[in-house]
Amino acid sequence: MQVIFTNHLLSRLKLRKIPKSLALKVYEQKEDALLDTVSKHYIGLSKQKLFSKIRLLVIAFDQFKDHVELVTLYPTTEREVNNKIKSGR
Repeated sequence: MQVIFTNHLLSRLKLRKIPKSLALKVYEQKEDALLDTVSKHYIGLSKQKLFSKIRLLVIAFDQFKDHVELVTLYPTTEREVNNKIKSGR
């Protein structure tokens, strides 16, 4: 399946100094895919090494029949994830 990096993702990766290969790795190794009820994007979570530490990373993506569009990637914490789940997001 083709993976497309959106312009937004590319700008976020550049701003955060995160390699494109890590974004792809987070998507491929995501533990689960949940639907964010506010943004309507799927959300994947994966623990990966970033800046010499293991961090929880969020990848937002849209799934289509013939391709996937990676929307954004950012580091987060278990607490932030739990708060979003509790709030119904």
